[in-house]
Amino acid sequence: MPQMSGLALASAIRLRRPDLPIVLCTGAGHALDRDTAARAGIRHVLPKPIPVAQLQALLAELMPA
Repeated sequence: MPQMSGLALASAIRLRRPDLPIVLCTGAGHALDRDTAARAGIRHVLPKPIPVAQLQALLAELMPA
């Protein structure tokens, strides 16, 4: 994203909707500090490429039916 990082976006979302689960999809997850991500409101980090079945299972877990 050219204007802000994923962490900055997650922090902004968390301020408006603290109840919203945030999932970060990244190709650089190895460089992400888990504590920093958690403080930004990120609940899960998925490395790219994301297996479809893994994404479906996570969304089913996070989203109410």
